[in-house]
Amino acid sequence: MMMGTNNVLKLLENMNLKVAEEYEGFGDGASGLTVFVERLKAKSENFDDMFSKLMLENSKSLILKL
Repeated sequence: MMMGTNNVLKLLENMNLKVAEEYEGFGDGASGLTVFVERLKAKSENFDDMFSKLMLENSKSLILKL
């Protein structure tokens, strides 16, 4: 029984090593994508602020014209 368990554990270890080898470069890609999304979010927030200010100014102009 113990020999069978050891064989299964060795097989599992080998499978994990193979999967780690196959997907080794994916961490860098995911990290780069995270940085890209964070920058995009910051730009979006800046755009939202600018748009809100523009809408506020336009609203003030319309009120003054009335």
